[in-house]
Amino acid sequence: MNKLPFSLTIFVIKLILGNKVFLPTLSPFIFANLIDLDSYEGENLLKNSFLKENYFFLKENFEKQIWYSYCGVASAAIVLNILSDSSDIFVQPKNILETSSKGEKQIISPWEVISGMTLEQLKHLFESYRLNVEVYYAEDLSLEIFRNVVVTNISQPKKFVIVNYLRLSLGQVGAGHFSPLGGYNQSTDRFLIMDVANQRSSVWVTAETLYHAIKTNDFWTGKSRGFVTVSA
Repeated sequence: MNKLPFSLTIFVIKLILGNKVFLPTLSPFIFANLIDLDSYEGENLLKNSFLKENYFFLKENFEKQIWYSYCGVASAAIVLNILSDSSDIFVQPKNILETSSKGEKQIISPWEVISGMTLEQLKHLFESYRLNVEVYYAEDLSLEIFRNVVVTNISQPKKFVIVNYLRLSLGQVGAGHFSPLGGYNQSTDRFLIMDVANQRSSVWVTAETLYHAIKTNDFWTGKSRGFVTVSA
């Protein structure tokens, strides 16, 4: 099968994902910008990070997504199990959309997220569990504000950030994706994405690269991607 010319490939990507896609990050050099957490360098970044307390909460309750489109569901399940005020409640990705912690019917059905979840749907899911949640759209933020808001939140114990980003902007295969942030290394200005996808490693990514990855257009909403902050 003949491959599409690069220029035509870019046109198709923009047609599908919207003109706000940060295409410069499709450069092959972006691959060198990610540092695998399991690598020697990645482990040192975690060791030398002062903002990593939430990493251990996330790791202890970590869940991988059970369906291709359930990255938001898996991310929510992890945070819900950490912030739950009852030891009797254990949320799994397969039942998170069924009933809330108060026994009420969820406002989001599995069919509504069969093609993926939006930031607003993720917000409503957390709100149904009586949690404090804020939605931030990258198009409304500068790089500096994005960095400050995220760092301020993850510097507080059990206050979590889940990012919604475009994988292509990180040089990865895939489209929109959700995952929680596990830490920040100030000396290298890198955030730790704890990837909920199967057969994917957690990676350190620079704040600027992540910012451009969330400042891409969500085809389903017409808005940019972004992140949510969650706390009890």
